[in-house]
Amino acid sequence: MSSSQTSPLQHHELLRISAIYRVAIALVLLGVFFSDIGGGSLGKHSQTLFIYTTAAYASLNIGWLLFLRQKAYQTNSGQVGIILGCDILVFLLLIEASGGLNSGLGYLLLISCSIGAILLDRRLSAFFAAMASLGVITLQLYHLLSGSGSSQEIVSAGGLGLLMFVTVSAIQYLSERIRKANLRADQQSRQAAHLHRLAQQIIERMSTGVLVMGASSKPELINRAAIRLLGTQLTSEAPLTLSFTVKFKPGVTKMEILAFLFKRIITKSCN
Repeated sequence: MSSSQTSPLQHHELLRISAIYRVAIALVLLGVFFSDIGGGSLGKHSQTLFIYTTAAYASLNIGWLLFLRQKAYQTNSGQVGIILGCDILVFLLLIEASGGLNSGLGYLLLISCSIGAILLDRRLSAFFAAMASLGVITLQLYHLLSGSGSSQEIVSAGGLGLLMFVTVSAIQYLSERIRKANLRADQQSRQAAHLHRLAQQIIERMSTGVLVMGASSKPELINRAAIRLLGTQLTSEAPLTLSFTVKFKPGVTKMEILAFLFKRIITKSCN
């Protein structure tokens, strides 16, 4: 198995939402079937196949959700691919049990392929979209050859397959753009942090004293040379801090503070 199939996925929130969605959709399908809200369109061709398939799908998704919770929603693309393959198989069986695409269950395949386009790489997501499209078309061809379908259903299956590929391609394109943008932002953040540390080291090693005063009349940046000029003692045990506090009387102006500092520096230099 390739490294792309076993590499850990970082879409923890999407994994959690998709796992909850799978459980919810299975329970909704069972509820709609037993309440007859859908007008009997679900499972009209084979009620037994529909019930057993949906119940097995609900059990699988509950187990998948518990597995993800135990693993803190950390998994790999191989496991996600298996779940996506199960989705395609289950929905094809439900479409067959409901008599074809007129039940509207084909759009569930579109949702599953869209989730796969985000979680999986380009090659795998395109593979599953192709499998779903071929499955739907093969199913409708079987109905047509057996006399239980029409040519219009073949057109609907082809349109659904084309919609899957267009949707997956669009999601892949947007996901790639977002990934590259996040990568650039992360690189710029690391570069900015590196330049900040470098600037601090340069200022710290300057023989010229550097002192930066903030708007609150308190020093915000001071290097070793400035600390030596101001008379602050450094010890090897105490970590160096780039700020210090000098207490002044209330109402003192910045000019008075600067005059005090210059006087302190001149006095220290003469001594």
